[in-house]
Amino acid sequence: MKRGTRLKMQMKSLNEYRAKHPKEKDFDINVELDKVKKQVQMCSKCGLCELKENKIESGECFGKLNITSLHRTMYGKMILFIGQNPSNRRFDPDLRAFKGVDTEATFENFKTSGDLFRLCLEKSEIKDYALWVDNIVHCSITDNQIPSNEQIDACLPWLLEEIELLSPSLIVCLGNTVFDNVKEKLKDYKLTKIWHPAACMYKGKESIHEFIQQLNDLKKLL
Repeated sequence: MKRGTRLKMQMKSLNEYRAKHPKEKDFDINVELDKVKKQVQMCSKCGLCELKENKIESGECFGKLNITSLHRTMYGKMILFIGQNPSNRRFDPDLRAFKGVDTEATFENFKTSGDLFRLCLEKSEIKDYALWVDNIVHCSITDNQIPSNEQIDACLPWLLEEIELLSPSLIVCLGNTVFDNVKEKLKDYKLTKIWHPAACMYKGKESIHEFIQQLNDLKKLL
């Protein structure tokens, strides 16, 4: 089956589900996100769930928010960041997006892109906005390879469901792989792209200031 046909069939199923489950007055976004989360954990569409590192125990292979509840901050805005996929389990035992491994890491000794991303967000001018961080593929991939078309197509409907529930003010793709795969699906949202934080690890620490400036510039799009 061609990729486009397969994705259309998946989206048709998702749209049918939405039609049968309209948002009611007592709609609770936390409850609805938890439903999607449980479906993600049971998903077996692409085979990544069979890998040992993706045997979910903690239940954290899902997006996360930088505040304790899903209300907007004082600015009334939410920015949703999308990465590729969780890091290998040896770095991230909870399979959470950009969790990092060291909450005490600094710009001088960080080891992962997750730690660097957190440090840059804390240094940026958008740190007080509601920030949701997620991945286009929810499972870890061996050796952190770029997700295949099959893996992206299988997981994309879950991400789109999250986005619809969250209704972010701005969606930020971290790198070209993500942007190229969602730009046609998210035409109704304000969408942009910046570097993936891992790019700074290849470009050198002098590029970190440029990445932080990219984060600061997101305010202009809100």
